[in-house]
Amino acid sequence: MIIIYHCSGGTHSSVLAAHIHLGLLPLDRVPTAKEIIEKTNFDTSTKKDWGLIKSVGIDDHGSLICTMGRRFSTNIVIQALNSLNRQLGMKEDLQLINIHTDVNLLMKIGGLVSRGFNMVFIGRPIVMKGSLKAYYNIVEVVKNVKQRIYNE
Repeated sequence: MIIIYHCSGGTHSSVLAAHIHLGLLPLDRVPTAKEIIEKTNFDTSTKKDWGLIKSVGIDDHGSLICTMGRRFSTNIVIQALNSLNRQLGMKEDLQLINIHTDVNLLMKIGGLVSRGFNMVFIGRPIVMKGSLKAYYNIVEVVKNVKQRIYNE
């Protein structure tokens, strides 16, 4: 199975979700900003990364966990990936998880400033504050995905 966590930029909420899914970030507490920066590729994607599927790791069930930034073309990208999966006759089940629904205003503003305007020194603290605030919501999304897919 291939599980792709996707969001607008592919660099904040989807990165957190993928790392939570793999157990690289905790379920039971909000990590520190330092832990997130050291353990993930948080806030590193650029415009040239949009549409790229990035492998993060393999989970305990042997599923490939990935992230993707798809800007605001959610339906088109999902339809294209599902269509490609069918046309190639892939045996792997493809799960596309929209994590953008759990993005708050601080994440949007900070992400725009950091990645959109390339002002990381201003934007990253803002997007990090929003991410820490939204962390448990992202944990719940990951738990629900695992429950639905693996009956965990």
